[in-house]
Amino acid sequence: MLWNYLRLIALPVLLSVFLSACFSFFNANLQEDSSLPRLDSVNTLIDVSSVGFEWKLINNEKVKGYVIYRSESGEGKGLQQIATIKNRFATHFYDINLSPQTKYIYAFAVLGENDTISPKSEPIHIQTSFIDPVESVFAINNQPRSIKLIWSPHPNPSVDSYLIQRLNKAGEFKTIKTIPHRLSVEYFDEDLKDGETYTYRIIAKNHEGVESKPTQGISVSTIPQPTPIENIQASNDLPRSIHITWEDAPDSAGVSKKYYKILVSSNDKDYKSIATTNQTNYTHKLQAKDDGITYYYQVVLLGDNGLEGRMSSNPAKGSSLPSPSTPTQFEGKMVEGKATLSWQTPSDDRIVSYIVYRKEGALWTQSAKFIDIHNNGFIDKEMQKGKKYSYSVVSVDKHGIESKPSQEIELILE
Repeated sequence: MLWNYLRLIALPVLLSVFLSACFSFFNANLQEDSSLPRLDSVNTLIDVSSVGFEWKLINNEKVKGYVIYRSESGEGKGLQQIATIKNRFATHFYDINLSPQTKYIYAFAVLGENDTISPKSEPIHIQTSFIDPVESVFAINNQPRSIKLIWSPHPNPSVDSYLIQRLNKAGEFKTIKTIPHRLSVEYFDEDLKDGETYTYRIIAKNHEGVESKPTQGISVSTIPQPTPIENIQASNDLPRSIHITWEDAPDSAGVSKKYYKILVSSNDKDYKSIATTNQTNYTHKLQAKDDGITYYYQVVLLGDNGLEGRMSSNPAKGSSLPSPSTPTQFEGKMVEGKATLSWQTPSDDRIVSYIVYRKEGALWTQSAKFIDIHNNGFIDKEMQKGKKYSYSVVSVDKHGIESKPSQEIELILE
């Protein structure tokens, strides 16, 4: 047989030249001649999208060539003439562009003189083959929002690419990536949702565009977000700071070492990050202008490679220590050339002393501060004649936090 020989040479090129020289298509005006020999011994070689035929040379001068017929099994149509070979010495025919894994019926007739043909041969039933599915497909989810697919190289050397398909919400597999080259056997599907299950399959594709059978679907879930941190507590009695505490998070997938991100908001909506710690407490330092301010806090567990836990539905609400009460009924008058000031002590147990502020004219740069006043009055003995002075008083607690100032009093030494 010649098949082994043909496999050793450039079969597609050889057959292309041979067929273009030897046959034409769709010669319909043929008359049957029963005296012509029938071609009933035909060997087949079946591929994925093609089939080859071989027969022995008929040593008969009446033979001028061959006519080939084909129908697709199950189509409901009879045999249709697909080619005419006008060369009595031809012993091969190659039919291409067939559908994989499909049944076909062929028949051959001998072509005689004056457009006559022999009766058709017995039907030849064939079924095209298929490219085997890709083997050993694995899915790995060791990175957040990412799934790695890996598979064995397809053993068929005609394979030149792989189609990565993912099941969508409608229940359909859609191609999300084409991987070139038979030996390229991994793919990372990224930007996925945390804690969601994805199903994949892989199809090999050869250089003719023929696709293999798909692999079985393989499902894998991305790493879930760490659970929210609950029982967050925030202080409301510290000077110019708020202390936040929380319970240690349980072990979570994708978290090799526990770090926590602290977020703060003034309205329980627009949170921003202020710190990261591996402890279960944090002190939010504030400024003097933040006395008595209120903040909301969230704490989220940080995983590896940017994985973040969900925020709690119950944020902590904390406040810094407010200013002490402002002195009331602040009064002042000139007595014997001295500014004599007095005020009413507020009912506030936090107050430990008072401070009197004095400014000259309208410029705070020319000012004085009288501290450590422990009663409800003060006498300024350092006034200069003809100058106008403005006074105010604040109460002070043990942390040095000052109250809002009282109203100002203006005095002048005539």
